[in-house]
Amino acid sequence: MKEMEALAFTDKNTTPDEEQVAKALGDNRFLLEEFLSEAGIEQKVWKFYGATSGWTMQCKRSNKSLCYIQIADKCFYVTIVLSRQAKIKALEEIADENLQQAILQAKDYQEGTSVRLLVKEKKDISAIMELLAIKTQPIT
Repeated sequence: MKEMEALAFTDKNTTPDEEQVAKALGDNRFLLEEFLSEAGIEQKVWKFYGATSGWTMQCKRSNKSLCYIQIADKCFYVTIVLSRQAKIKALEEIADENLQQAILQAKDYQEGTSVRLLVKEKKDISAIMELLAIKTQPIT
């Protein structure tokens, strides 16, 4: 199992603001801005999910949840919940072996498969965008 980066916002009494997020991400804050823009995120809502999960940014487009973001030190995690059909389609269409492994190792819940990906550099965003494209396209 991969070692997890320590999350930056675990204090229930302090909702993160843009300044705190920028400070935690440091020089990598542009990665978050780029991701939010590229994904077309229209609404961001901070929610506290407990001491281990801390504050999580729920990201929506057209009032639909696309993903969840957790800020760590100089990086962030993006979690995408895939329906059963979207998971199957992703495994069929995605060529990247690391992304395939992340999907296969992700936990299955009643609402779908929760794929969690770490963003430390620009190239990490393209894998997430590929997964979001599958999540948001109609599945027939």
